[in-house]
Amino acid sequence: MSQLADARPVAGTGSPRERYRLAVAALALPLHDQVAGHDRTDQALVTGRRQITDRLEESAGRVRAARSAVAAAAEAVEAVDRRVRRIWRELAALPGRRRDLGPAPAPRAVTAQPAITATELLDRAERTVTAARLGELPLRPPVPIWVAMLIAGVAGAVVCAGIGTALLVAAPGMPVGERAAARVIADVAFALGTLAGVPAGLSWLSRYGQPMTARAFGAVFGTGVLVTIGLFVLLGH
Repeated sequence: MSQLADARPVAGTGSPRERYRLAVAALALPLHDQVAGHDRTDQALVTGRRQITDRLEESAGRVRAARSAVAAAAEAVEAVDRRVRRIWRELAALPGRRRDLGPAPAPRAVTAQPAITATELLDRAERTVTAARLGELPLRPPVPIWVAMLIAGVAGAVVCAGIGTALLVAAPGMPVGERAAARVIADVAFALGTLAGVPAGLSWLSRYGQPMTARAFGAVFGTGVLVTIGLFVLLGH
C-alpha cells in the first residue's frame, strides 16, 4: 500500500509513460483499499460467527443440563411417590385398622424450607410401620382389652362345653367301655373350658403388640370358669 501511495502522480513530472503508470497506480489504490476493507470485514464476520456459535453451543449445553436436572427431579419425585404409596399400603395392612385408609394423601405445597426433608420423614414413617408390623410397637386395639378377654373366655368355654355336651349326649348309645371314655373326655372338655380362651386372648393381644398382663389373664380365665360352671349346671351334668 505504501508503494502505491508513493506512486501517486505529480503533475508535470516524468515522461508520458511514467505519468501513465502513476495514473494507473493511483486508480488502483482505492480498489486496493476497498479489498483490504473487505478482508477486514470478512475477518470480523468470521469472528462474529464463531462467537455466536460458541454462545449457541453454551446455551445448548445449559438447556441440556436444565433438561437433565428436570428429569432427575421428576424421577426423584416419582421415587418419593412410590415410596409413599408402599408405606401407605403397609400402614393400611396393619392389624387394628377399623376402616380403609383410602388412597395415599396428595403432597401439600410448601412456602418455606421445612425443618426436615421428605426423605427423613419417609425414613421415620417406614421405621414406625416396620416396628408395628414386627410387633415392636404397640397398636391401639379396636376394642378395650378387657372386653376382648371376656369374649375369648366365653368363646373358649362355650366351645369346650359344646364338645363335652355332645359326648355326654352320645354316650348312652355307646358300648360300656366307650361310654366311660366319653364321659371322661367330656369332663376334661368342661375342665379345659376354663382355660380355652387363654390361647385365643393371647393371640389377639400379640396382634396388637400388647402383653398378657395379670389383669387380662384374670379376665379371660375368670370368664371361662364362670361360663363353664354355668353351662355345667344349666345342662344338668
